[in-house]
Amino acid sequence: MRIRRLITGLGVLSALAITVAACGSGDAGDSGGATGSAPPATSAAPADPKEELTAAARKLNETTMKMTLESVGTTSTGSLDPQRKLGEMTMKVAAAGRSLDIQIRTIGKDVYLQADGLPGTEGGKWLEIEGSRLAGSSFDVFPEDDPAGTNRLLNALSDVKKDGPGQFSATIDLNKTSNPNQAAQLGDKFKALPFKATVDDEGRLTSTEIDITSVEASAGKTKATYSDFGTTVTVEPPPAGDTVPASDQVVKMLTGG
Repeated sequence: MRIRRLITGLGVLSALAITVAACGSGDAGDSGGATGSAPPATSAAPADPKEELTAAARKLNETTMKMTLESVGTTSTGSLDPQRKLGEMTMKVAAAGRSLDIQIRTIGKDVYLQADGLPGTEGGKWLEIEGSRLAGSSFDVFPEDDPAGTNRLLNALSDVKKDGPGQFSATIDLNKTSNPNQAAQLGDKFKALPFKATVDDEGRLTSTEIDITSVEASAGKTKATYSDFGTTVTVEPPPAGDTVPASDQVVKMLTGG
């Protein structure tokens, strides 16, 4: 069962913000604590709406940033350095009066996850997981060959329009942002949802919004914001005495495998 099923009342939609923004791991040579920053991109954006939005989203691969994700029952905040594959995220999943707090640190190919209350884990301990084992899941912060996960988002968009300076609208197929198991649960009704995005004066994607109310009234909207570009990102691994290897059973639960 997936992590979002651990809390009564959470449905398929509770982790969509994380899925769409692609939060997980990749492979880099760094395996210890590290600090990174990246220079802002300077290339001019094309005039075609989809190409312009594509260029803005791909600039997230070139710079550090802070990110906030919000959907019904799920809030995530964190800092990312896609170039060096450094990331730190804090997630809170809540429903039916219960909640689960999750912390994730990604350092190159290594992922450390703490979620007290997760079955099969010891309270206060961090799970150490090789990033490749989380590929395609909601915890895949830096997908292989797509550091900020922008390609997964862009490939799911159609009918992109520019509504004004820095304002875009489109439709999004959430099945294309999900792994096969997630897509099977979502079904056809999630293939064409309203999507909005904003881009700043330097041509960088600054927010996205997916309106899910048309197919699931209680699901509300899924929003992501990107800010503080160029901020130094520092991520340290947990103390060795506080980490334990993640079991196959726990990894399967996290990835829905």
